[in-house]
Amino acid sequence: MHKRLLTAIGLSATFFLIGCADDQARSQLAATNAQLAQLQETVGVLNTKVSTQKLVDILNKLDELQNQINQLNGDIATLKQNQQEYKKAADAQYQNLEQQVQSVQKSGAPTTATATPPAATATATTATTTQNDSLKMALQKIKSRNFPQAIKDLKDIINTSDDPATIASASYYLAVAYAANGQFKDSVATSRKFIIDYPDNDNVPDAMRTIYISQNQLGMKKSARDTANTLIKDFPDSDAAKKVQKDLASTKQK
Repeated sequence: MHKRLLTAIGLSATFFLIGCADDQARSQLAATNAQLAQLQETVGVLNTKVSTQKLVDILNKLDELQNQINQLNGDIATLKQNQQEYKKAADAQYQNLEQQVQSVQKSGAPTTATATPPAATATATTATTTQNDSLKMALQKIKSRNFPQAIKDLKDIINTSDDPATIASASYYLAVAYAANGQFKDSVATSRKFIIDYPDNDNVPDAMRTIYISQNQLGMKKSARDTANTLIKDFPDSDAAKKVQKDLASTKQK
């Protein structure tokens, strides 16, 4: 009887300990699950933050690319505008050149008024005619837009001719050829030298207009306006002045 009692007490103590251990295990499991849930929540928050940061980085990159695209579009628009302005200036030069070529072709070779022996006169006339023919050929090359060759021929005429009128015409057309070939600095320098060397030449107003166009193409807007004002002041009735006035008016309207 006593042994049975002891055995029962022992079993009860064992079951009690097992129950306590089970409750403790359940408590630890619940705590572990709570920690795991918290960790999962933390990981979820971190993932969200990481994803958000990646999204922000992507959006910033897109903004940067868009700014670059906008800048490129602006550059393209500027280039197109410059091309249009250059084409307009070139067309104006070509129209003026057409008129000048026709004028030279109609006028023929200039003659000298000095009294010289018949043989000398014939020789001088032949030389002058040859030089004028060379000038006309150079002008035809400008007309056909073979500017590099026209520039070379006009330089040769200036360096070899002994006729002042031919040299003056070649100097003016050299400035025009430079402008038409996009050599605007050379055009300005040549036009200025022409105006200084031949201040009474009929092409002086057109040479000033050539300077005005070239300065505009070089971005020298203030200098171009000063040239235009001088041209309009000194030669108000010239075709060159009227064309520049018209160009200034159209520029103000834009």
